[in-house]
Amino acid sequence: MDKVFEYYTNPDNIKQAWPQHIVKESESLSGSKNEEGSEMKVKGEYMGREDEMILEVTDKEQNKRLVTEQKESPFKLWKSRQEFEKKQNDYLYNTHY
Repeated sequence: MDKVFEYYTNPDNIKQAWPQHIVKESESLSGSKNEEGSEMKVKGEYMGREDEMILEVTDKEQNKRLVTEQKESPFKLWKSRQEFEKKQNDYLYNTHY
């Protein structure tokens, strides 16, 4: 479970892990990755327009949950909650925006 959680919550992997028709580039802006208070920049195409968001990790429970909220964005509000759960021999990954 550690590997799955670390992959999907690492800012360096967002381009591969998040919908590729939306996310074009991503990078960590902090020394630590996916820790509470760390920040990342995500460039993408939102509603037919290229733009970028600065996201901050606001809540983390190792191997279970990662919540990010916008600090800067073209949106009025952006909050993402990623939840991870092991089901038998597989993993369940849910994202809520």
